[in-house]
Amino acid sequence: MKKILILLFLGISVMGSEKPNIVFIYTDDHGYADIGCQSVVDDVKTPFIDELARGGARMTSGYSSAPQCCPSRAGLMTGRYQTRFNFEGNADCPLPLSETTIASYLKKVGYETFHVGKWHLDANRQSTRFALSKSGLDLSKMTETEIRQAGTKLSAKDVSKIVRKHNSPYRPDKRGFKVSINSNNIPNKYHLEVNNEEAVKFIDENHENPFFLYIAHRAPHVPLTVTDKYLKRFPEEMPERRRKALAMISCMDDGVGMLLETLRKYNIEEKTLIFFMSDNGAPYKKTKKDSPGDGPGWDGSLNNPWTGEKGTLLEGGIRLPYLVYWKGKISPQVYSEPVITLDATATALELAGVKPLKPLDGINLIPLLNGEKKKVADRDLFWRWMGQMSIRSGKWKYVELSGSQESFLFDVTSTEHEHKNLLQSHPEIAQKMKKKLDSWLSVQNPPGLNRTASSQGLSYFEFFLNMKFK
Repeated sequence: MKKILILLFLGISVMGSEKPNIVFIYTDDHGYADIGCQSVVDDVKTPFIDELARGGARMTSGYSSAPQCCPSRAGLMTGRYQTRFNFEGNADCPLPLSETTIASYLKKVGYETFHVGKWHLDANRQSTRFALSKSGLDLSKMTETEIRQAGTKLSAKDVSKIVRKHNSPYRPDKRGFKVSINSNNIPNKYHLEVNNEEAVKFIDENHENPFFLYIAHRAPHVPLTVTDKYLKRFPEEMPERRRKALAMISCMDDGVGMLLETLRKYNIEEKTLIFFMSDNGAPYKKTKKDSPGDGPGWDGSLNNPWTGEKGTLLEGGIRLPYLVYWKGKISPQVYSEPVITLDATATALELAGVKPLKPLDGINLIPLLNGEKKKVADRDLFWRWMGQMSIRSGKWKYVELSGSQESFLFDVTSTEHEHKNLLQSHPEIAQKMKKKLDSWLSVQNPPGLNRTASSQGLSYFEFFLNMKFK
C-alpha cells in the first residue's frame, strides 16, 4: 500500500502495458559525419550502428541541448533544458539535487538501472589545483590513490579536501542508478571494452525485468587512447588523430553488436528501445591540426557537412548522430524534422508510465515514428550557451551573440545552410524568431543572456563565419 501511495504521489501510473527496456548509448565529441549510415565520409566503419539505422529511424536533424559535455548530459538526464536550473557550462557542475534524473524516475517504477562510462555531472574539476583533463579520469568514483596519481606535489591536506569534495552526494549512485561504473578508473583494461562488456553483463543478470541501461562512452573524446586491435582496422593513409578517432568509434560499434546479440539471445529485442546519440559535435580547435600525441586538440572526428565545432551553436557544435531503434514498433525510416536529445528522456518516461514532477522540454517521439502523427506542429528548439543563443523553427535558425551587434538567420535545410546569412532578405522572419527566443530566455535561470560569454566559443564562431566582433 505504501509503495502504491508513493507512485501516485509521483504521478506514476501503476496500470498499462508492459514497460519497455530503455538503452541510451551516448558518445562523446562525436561528429555528425562519423557513422557510416550518414553517407558523408567513406573511411568510418560502423556496421552494427548502421544496422540500428537500417532497422530504425535515422534522425537527420538530431540535436544536443548544448555544445559541451556537462550541460548536454544534464539535459539528457533530466529531460529539461539545463538552463532552467542554471547549468549552462562545465563549470556549473554538479547537477543540483533539486532536479530528478531519468534513472531515479525509472527506478521508482520497477526498473533495474545501470550506468557505465563517463558521468561528468559531479563536482567541478576545473576548481581543483591540478590538471585532471589529461588523466582521463572521471571524478565520480575517484579514490585517494587515483587523486594522488593525477595530481602533482599534493599535500595530505589537499588530497583530503579533494576526496571530501568528489565523494559528494552528487555521485551517480545517489542519482537513481542501482549500479554505476566508471570504466576510466579500472586499471589495465581498455575503458571502451569495459563499457561493452559490463553492458552485456548487466543484461545477462537483469533481462527478466525492465531495465534502463545508460552506456556513456568517452569516445572519441581526447585523450585518444586506443589499442592496436582497433587501429589495425584503419591501415589507410590519413591523419593519425583521424585514425585514432575511427578506431575508438569502431570499438563502440563492436559494443552495439554485442548489445544486439545479447538482446536476441534472450528474445527481448522487440521489448527494448535503443537511442544512439552524441553529447555534442567534434572539437576542431578551428584548423583540425593533426597534433602529435593524444591529448587536447582536434579529436579526429568530423562534423561534415555542417559548419562549426564543439563550443558553438553552429550546426557542427550541436547537430549529431542520432538514431532510434525499436524492432517491430517503429519502421525503418529517415526522419528529417528537428529533434533533440531531451526527447529521448521524455519518450522513455512516457513509455514507462511516469508523470515527471517538473515539466519536461522533450516530447515522446514514438507516435511520430510509428505513423500515429505526421509531425509536431509549431515546435521550436532553443539553446543558450555561454554568450550564444539560438532557436530553430522549421527550416529556419536564428542565432544571436553576446557583445555583437550582428545576428544571423539561416535556412539550415538549404545547401548553403550556415554559409549565407539571410537576415537582410527575411527581416520579418528573424524578428519573429527573436521574439520567441527572448520569451524563452525570460524563463531560464538566470533569465536573458546574463552569463559570462565563452571567449573561446565566440572566437570559434568568428573563425567559421569570418565575422568581426565589436
